[in-house]
Amino acid sequence: MAKNSNLPQENLNNIPAEKVRKMLSELSELRKLPKVQTDVECQQRIDQYFQFCEERGIRPGVEGLSMALGVSRQTLWAWKGGCKCSEKRTEIIQTATQFIQTYIEQAFLSGSINPVSGIFLMKAWGAWQDANSIEISVNRGEQVISADNLREISLRYHNDVEQTMLPVNDDSALGDSVFETELPTE
Repeated sequence: MAKNSNLPQENLNNIPAEKVRKMLSELSELRKLPKVQTDVECQQRIDQYFQFCEERGIRPGVEGLSMALGVSRQTLWAWKGGCKCSEKRTEIIQTATQFIQTYIEQAFLSGSINPVSGIFLMKAWGAWQDANSIEISVNRGEQVISADNLREISLRYHNDVEQTMLPVNDDSALGDSVFETELPTE
């Protein structure tokens, strides 16, 4: 009996051929679209993309949105961050990606997709992150070191370092005795 694989590519191999043909046919429509040039065209294309997804039952995503706009995912993220575009385009892209994030959030909160998958997608597309918080407290009753003591330690350290350092390019600090020492002979 064959063991089921948990590898992602195995799931791709299990998609029925007819479904693959249908997806590829539908996605080819997006692939053929030229890059948007203006902010108005960008907004219209985004609206068309979400309508396209709704009509065909395709789940919206960042890669699909990028393809619909005729740009790479990296360009989409740059626009979202305000790089190489107008403020208006940044706002348009932020709203579109927020829509996708809200869709994913609702899908995993409603139990339609595995919460682990939803969290992964939100980390990848929605800038979610795991965060650890470290809290440090100091007992005010015990003073670890005063400002005066800190200054004194700093000056002492500085003076110690200066005294142990040799002047640059000054061999006289080594003294003549170093060079006059004879090596033992056998």
